[in-house]
Amino acid sequence: MPNRDSVSTDLTAAADTSSSYFRILVAAINRSGELIYADQLSENGPMPQEFTRLGTQSYTSANLQASTTMDGYVSILAARSENHHLMYFAESRSDTGGGRFSDPEDLGLPKSTSGFDGTNLINGLNGLANIFGVTPGHEPETWWKFENPYTVETVTEFVTPPGMKQPIEVTVQEVVPPSQRWSDWAQIPGKMVSVSAANNADGRIFLAGLDDQGCPSLNVQTDKHPDNPEFWSGWTRLDPGVGTVSQIEMMLDANSLLHIFASCGQNIYMKVQTEVGKTSFTNWVMFAMYSAPVNGFAVGAGVDGLLCLTAQIGTKGPTAIFGSYQLPDAPNSWSQPAKFATNPALSELVLQPNADARISLFARSAETGLLRSLDQVIGNFWSMEWKTLHADIRNFATTQDVTLSVHQLAASQGTE
Repeated sequence: MPNRDSVSTDLTAAADTSSSYFRILVAAINRSGELIYADQLSENGPMPQEFTRLGTQSYTSANLQASTTMDGYVSILAARSENHHLMYFAESRSDTGGGRFSDPEDLGLPKSTSGFDGTNLINGLNGLANIFGVTPGHEPETWWKFENPYTVETVTEFVTPPGMKQPIEVTVQEVVPPSQRWSDWAQIPGKMVSVSAANNADGRIFLAGLDDQGCPSLNVQTDKHPDNPEFWSGWTRLDPGVGTVSQIEMMLDANSLLHIFASCGQNIYMKVQTEVGKTSFTNWVMFAMYSAPVNGFAVGAGVDGLLCLTAQIGTKGPTAIFGSYQLPDAPNSWSQPAKFATNPALSELVLQPNADARISLFARSAETGLLRSLDQVIGNFWSMEWKTLHADIRNFATTQDVTLSVHQLAASQGTE
């Protein structure tokens, strides 16, 4: 038997970076509660006419998330209708005959909770998945769960070399998976009704939250003990005074500076990190002022990592879609907001880059369930016509698929 002397530093699973495959994947919940997905037929190409169902269970319309693991595989988070447990799907790494995705993992719920009102799925400091959930009600709680890392153990073995009769002692380093794949649910103190998450330049997670008064706050994962909720910085108010914030989003730009955007009435405000990796930000500045209320906005990173923001303006359809993007020669400057599309109905907006870094805008009508997309040509010039992707969607999420699974590789080679 090997002798395991000690446990050393954390280690994540080895990443597979051999493939240059890159396609947008859309996960969705239809009105029948089915979890379905579709990805582009080719890089920068169209979506298929039909979505594929994932599993046989029924899922709620809330809490759907999609992401990409550190080694490029798609992951999907959804809540079961039966008990509201969060289910985690990941693409299969080996040809087990079970299809593209492995069986889902039941992540359960924190004790004393009956479900979440919102979730986030994001990779953490070590590249592994982190999940945040906010409970509904007058006393909301924020909960956190993450993948436990692999470790390196020092192992002593006795080996008999060729030509020798007596074994010799050999000490090696061995990568060991965690005994428990996921952490327990841990509560992050604070009463936020909604939370958004983003990675800092060094990989740490920053959380931006809104309380029931629409006041924004920031909570930062420290680097001392990143997997310990006691070592988060705690919620700090983000200069109240801009009014009641209805939506807050964060994203890192090409200069590795985190940007925070907040909508309030007819305005969108912005904060920017004062230094790469730090927790200090500028004061709120007026990013854009529109002639009607902002009814949702989305932020994405496009060509050369320059950020793009699209905003839906108006209280009922049809609505105007405005866009603004960072200027390549002066990343601290932005183009003036300009209308580039009309959306027939109020919609949830999501921006997702293609393989060539041009952005696709996805919009789902809350009233009809119709999911459409619009493709960026360059800058604030977009295609003229919306593409219909599905007519019956209750919720959706997008991500990029950057690694061919065994099943996709076999299909591309005509061996399936």
